[in-house]
Amino acid sequence: MEGQMNLAFGAEREALPSGCGYNRSNEYSKSRQLLEQCLAIAPDWRQALSLKKTVEDRIAKGITASVVGLIAGGIAAALARKN
Repeated sequence: MEGQMNLAFGAEREALPSGCGYNRSNEYSKSRQLLEQCLAIAPDWRQALSLKKTVEDRIAKGITASVVGLIAGGIAAALARKN
């Protein structure tokens, strides 16, 4: 049992810096995946919780920006057809 706890703690310690790195390189889905692994091991880890919220906010902003871009592109295409 103790060996499993040490292994889990080691994996947790490696996953958070990797999650930070993926966040900095704008690979948010990979970052979120690693942070979820951290939180599976230590659900109350404040650093991982905070970074996960930041990553999820950035993912949501990216989706919103993509949708707005598609809508604007559709409107521009419709207007171009009319003229």
